[in-house]
Amino acid sequence: MGMMGIAFSLVPAVIWPSVAYIVEQKRLGTALGLMTMIQNSGMASMNYFLGLANDTAHAGETNPAGYHPMLLILTGVALMSVVFAVALRIRETGPHGHGLETIVAGSS
Repeated sequence: MGMMGIAFSLVPAVIWPSVAYIVEQKRLGTALGLMTMIQNSGMASMNYFLGLANDTAHAGETNPAGYHPMLLILTGVALMSVVFAVALRIRETGPHGHGLETIVAGSS
């Protein structure tokens, strides 16, 4: 839970300023609203599907092996996030990047 808290603090600290840097000012409110909607939809649907996986596998203290499908789902999501992070890094450091790697703190 502590790692999730750290991740939920650090990821928005990187993503939200990046959107303000990439999206033109007149569309910024829509972009931030869309990001919020997608993030909240993802959190709600993941909770639903993880609970469904636990219910289907009859997970509980009498059947701890029932949590295995949930852990496989979370492992898959973690692996996908690493793949997407590497792909984003490659894209941003390549010729088609948005210049996010060139931002210097305090510059205007």
